[in-house]
Order: sequence, then structure tokens, then C-alpha cells
Amino acid sequence: MSGGFDGLSNLLDKRRLLGAAAAACLCAAAARAGVLRVDAGLATGAGNGQSWADAYRGPAALATALAAAAPGDEVWVKAGTHRPTTGTSRDASFLLEDGVALYGGFAGGETLREQRDPAANATILSGDLGVPGVAADNSYHVVDARGAGTGAVLDGFVVRDGNADGANVYRDSGGGILCAAWQGAVSSPLVRDCRFVANRAAVDGGGAYINADLASALCSPVFLDCVFEGNSAGARGGGARARVWSAARFERCVFKSNSAPRGGGIDTGSATPLLVVCSLFSGNSATSASGGGGAYVDSSFAPGDAQFVNCTFHGNSAPAGDGGGLLTAATAPVAWNCVLWANSGAGGAQTSSAQVRGLVQAQPARWSIVMGGAAGQGNLAADPRFVDASAGDFRLRLDSPGVDAGTNAALPASVLLDLGGAPRRSDEAAVPDSGNGTAPLVDIGAHELRVPLVASYCAGDLFSAGCPCGNNSAAGADEGCLNSLGVGARLGWSGSARISADTFVLLGAQLPDSTALYFQGTLATNAGLGLPFGDGLRCAGGTTTRLAVKAASGGVSQYPQAGDAPVSVRGAVLAPGSVRNYQVWYRNSAGYCTPQPFNLTNGLEVRWEL
Repeated sequence: MSGGFDGLSNLLDKRRLLGAAAAACLCAAAARAGVLRVDAGLATGAGNGQSWADAYRGPAALATALAAAAPGDEVWVKAGTHRPTTGTSRDASFLLEDGVALYGGFAGGETLREQRDPAANATILSGDLGVPGVAADNSYHVVDARGAGTGAVLDGFVVRDGNADGANVYRDSGGGILCAAWQGAVSSPLVRDCRFVANRAAVDGGGAYINADLASALCSPVFLDCVFEGNSAGARGGGARARVWSAARFERCVFKSNSAPRGGGIDTGSATPLLVVCSLFSGNSATSASGGGGAYVDSSFAPGDAQFVNCTFHGNSAPAGDGGGLLTAATAPVAWNCVLWANSGAGGAQTSSAQVRGLVQAQPARWSIVMGGAAGQGNLAADPRFVDASAGDFRLRLDSPGVDAGTNAALPASVLLDLGGAPRRSDEAAVPDSGNGTAPLVDIGAHELRVPLVASYCAGDLFSAGCPCGNNSAAGADEGCLNSLGVGARLGWSGSARISADTFVLLGAQLPDSTALYFQGTLATNAGLGLPFGDGLRCAGGTTTRLAVKAASGGVSQYPQAGDAPVSVRGAVLAPGSVRNYQVWYRNSAGYCTPQPFNLTNGLEVRWEL
């Protein structure tokens, strides 16, 4: 086989032609579909991909479907392990094509893409071709996106066991996925919700390798919500390596336990305007004196430097070098709104330079939390106060100095969510703004402190299920069904619904002066519209908890009062993000409305946070 670009080009073209011919034999009479389905374990059916019953089947099912797909098609893949060939050719890869979207995570039978669940239905693209568990005979690249343009999609897969240890061009880099300009075409696929696990490269980019070579053909792949774990490289970028003229973007990604002599998690070459945002680097290692356990940024010239914005670096190491967290040779700052904490350098030292070090730039970080301190505008040295770093929970606590302490100017306007999917730039009223910009200010690190949400619902007006005897309250009054006072009772609130600092108070108003029962439910009844109950509507349902009975005086009452357990404690709300529903049952005149002498307020839906 010939080496270099020409040999690889001929090989790629040959594989595409062979694949297309095989697909034509299988489905010559079938019209091309917008969705092609793959079920490798299926034993019956037409095998043309037109339905789940007729999905492509057998060990070559996915490769055949990809060869048959045309721009605009989607390929839906059922859970299981898929290999790019039934043979042993290490050049075999899953080929991404411009305009073709490849989706994993299906159980089989779904009619909408949104019904799939990649977490529950692991769909594995494996490069383990020959002897199981032996890397020497694995695919050079599990996924090959060379020249895949800007319209290719890879979504919902586990990509594992690639081994790019060849001697020819590109066969030595990008064990998991190879993104490179090819024959004048760029490689800028969207890679979303994928895990790159245990891939290797003899030179660069164990998990992913990105290279354009020419300024006229910038490769700009986007990796969104991806995980790079346990990958390795022989030179640079255990998790990923972005080389010259590569404008890749990694957003909400996790780099964990990857290793390489330089840039254990990620490594960038010169002239690489890489953007890494809202991402986590944990447990990565640079094994040589070159350093950069979490990340290494090479010196840069046009078109610009790599940028790390709102990232968290924790527990990375460079045991023989420096910059256990981040090492940069760039001439401008590269870390913005980042947490760099508990990373170690030579000898295990957790000094400031072990967190972030600039070989040229004296102040490589801005508006960041750096263990041991670091010169630069807005930088802090205080403990970031993670929720539980030992358990891998790097969210900030309410008392973290990183809350509302970043600079909004560094975070692209298009970035709306943090690593965990919470809204960015959420203002915490209890914390003074110490960052830069107009409130709401972004927090420092990969996670934004979530703000509790409280919403009134199930008012006793015509937009609800309808009050029992037509005793509807006025539209927009945000109260329950009318009671004997001629108004609807209202449930409001004050304080903060935070489990770690619960000051939340339920406030009843417009109540008859009698007893009022405060209770909690796990669900909103009838999709939040409520159901007739007594003289009012039952809004809070599911599993209910009685909070307390309080006397109403002057039309008002509240829970808790002095000596009462906080709402979260009494309601056993333990997990951040838990949603609970609250309502007040109260006694009403026996001669009003229905024979049952009671009524209820509107409901409150509360999402509790840390």
C-alpha cells in the first residue's frame, strides 16, 4: 500500500465506492429515505433501513448505512457495539460525510429523535477489530472526519479503543476521531454528547486530533457536551490535540484521566484560535518536563491564541514539569473566569505556578481563582469552596468567592448554559457582585450557582380546571378560588429556597381567621391545572407531606415560625434541583359553595438548589 496523502486518498475513495456498491445491492429497489435505521442484532426484515423492522442489520450494518446515506439524511443507530469492518484492516473507520447526521442512543422503535436516551442505550463505536483487548490490531481512527465539511453530525456515541500508531501521515494521530482538511475541504463536524474512551495515538491527540495546515481552510469542529476519559498520546494532547489553523470549540466538555508527555488533557499548536468554555479538567497528567497536565497552549501568531473561559482545573499533574493545571507559551492571557486549584507540578508541589504558568506572558489568567494566588486583574486566591471535590462535584457553594465574581466580557454571548446545563450569568441576590460588567455577573469556573425558582400556578380563575361552584377568582389575581370573604386566599413566599441556607418562608394571605394546613407535594396535580376539592382546587399532589397547621390571624399566617424546622428539613428535600409543590388548606364557612367547609390557596412550584 502506498504511503502519504496520495495512498490514503485512494484508500478513502475506494472504501466509499465499495460501501456504496454494497448498499446498492441491499436496497436497489428502495427509495432513499430521510432516516436510515440501524439494528445490528436484527434477524429479520428487508434490511433497507426504512423502518426499525427493516433496519440495516448484521455486523456491517452501520458501515453499510453510512455508505448509503446522502446529504440531508439521518442515520439512527440502536444501542450495541459497532465496528467499522468485519475484517481486520486497521485503516477501517466510520466515515463522516458532509450533510449526514449520525445519531446513537436508540432502544429501537422510536419515531422521534427526541425519544432516544444515549445514557441508557449505550451505542459504542469500537476500534477493537482483531484480538479483543489487544490494541496492536485496532483501527487507526475509530471515526474519520477528514474533509467532512460543516454539515456532518456525530451525536450520542461512545467512541473507544482506537489506536493511531501507524508510521504514515495521520495514521499516528487521532485514535478516537480525526478531523483534518482534506483535498480542499474543511473538517468541521458537530460532535455532541459523545464519550471518547481509552483511545491512543503514537504522536498527537489520543481522543481527537484536529488539523487544517492552511490558513485558507480553518477546521472548526464543535465538541459539545463530550467527555474525554482515559485517552493517551505519545507526544501531545492525551485527550485532544488542536494543531495549526484549527479553530475548534469545546463547550461543556469533561477531560478526565488523560495523559501525554505534553498537554495531558488538551494541547494546542501555534496559530490555533481554539476556544474551550464551561469545561472541566480533572486528573489529567503531563508525563514529561514539557508540562501542562490539564492543558498546554503553544506560542501563537495570527489568527490568535487559544482561550479557556469559565473552566475548572482540579487535580491535574505535571510530575516532571510545571503548569500542572495550565501551561502556556502564548503572548496574551489565555485563562478567563477559571478555577485552577489543587493541581500539582514537579515533586507534587501545589504552588501557584503548578496551577497556571505563562512561559512568556507574566499574567496568563484574569478574573480567576488560582491556588497560591496569581498576578492579573480580578484574580483571587481564596478557596473556591466546591460542593465536594473528593467526589468529583465541582459546583460552587453559596459561600464560594467565585459567585458573581467573573467578567461578563470574556464569556461569549452565545454561551447560555454551564457544564451542568444550568443558566449562566444567574444573579444571586444574597451575594454582592464583585466581578466585572453589568449584572447578572457570571460566576468563576465551569459551574454557575443555580438560583432557586419559585412559580405560582393553579390560580382559581377561568384558566384553571374551574372552581367547584363557579367561584372563580379574577384572572391575573394569582389566588385560589373565592372563599366566604369574597376573595381567594393567596400563597406567597419570601427568602431563599436553598438547602444549604434555607430561609424560605411560605406566606398565606386573604385567609379566614381559622386554622391553615401547610403541605408539600411532589407533583403538580392535573398538569398544574388542579382538580376540584372542597370549595377550591387541589394543586399540590403526588406524595404529600404535612408541614404544619398554623392559625390565621388578620387574614395571614406563615410557615415556618420561630421554633419550626425549615421547609426543606420538614419536607425532607435533600437533592439540589428537587422540585416540590406547596399549598395551604384552610377552613371556610360551611354554608358557602359546597357542603365541604374548606378551601385552598393557589399552588407554588419550587425548584430547590444548594
